[in-house]
Amino acid sequence: MQADPTDHALGSIAVCVSEAMTNVVMHAYRDMDSPGQIDVEVELDGDAFTVRVSDQGHGLEPRLDSPGLGLGLPLISQFAVSSDIVSPEQGGTEIVMRFDLRERGEAGP
Repeated sequence: MQADPTDHALGSIAVCVSEAMTNVVMHAYRDMDSPGQIDVEVELDGDAFTVRVSDQGHGLEPRLDSPGLGLGLPLISQFAVSSDIVSPEQGGTEIVMRFDLRERGEAGP
């Protein structure tokens, strides 16, 4: 299957995946002896593109020593068509982000 994403869609995907992975690096494995794994899965279904970023870390707990700017999840919700945060029973966090590859943004026709 071949996709032909717009520049706007590619930019949205880049911002969201970067923010999701930054959240894992900054929060998921803090206070652990060694860094943990980041899993990324993608699914293409026509013009619908889904990205899942998951870890097996601490889950959604605030980081008291460095709370960050708190912009990651709001940016994801702004740039993705939809997003969900899942806390699996076995621990960790999964962020599921959905995109429309044909999206042109506000300036498009």
